[in-house]
Amino acid sequence: MTQLSCQVERVQDLCSISEPKPVVPMKFEYNLSVGECVLSFFMMMAVIILGIFTGQIWLAVFGLPLFLRGLLGWCPLKTFLQNQGKAK
Repeated sequence: MTQLSCQVERVQDLCSISEPKPVVPMKFEYNLSVGECVLSFFMMMAVIILGIFTGQIWLAVFGLPLFLRGLLGWCPLKTFLQNQGKAK
């Protein structure tokens, strides 16, 4: 293993090269059906179109979470509610 030389003795820990930490894979579970993903897409389009036609462009920003929900197939609110149901 290669060691870097440090000018100051107190920062030896910062300058040394150590073994890389193991990568822990993210546990990601899909919790939306295909129909819910399609519905999320249509809701996203409705929010964006409503925001553009009413002149409230800031409203179109609320389409982003709906887009990500449909694209990823994962809803954090649904996961939270399922976990709350299991805790009871």
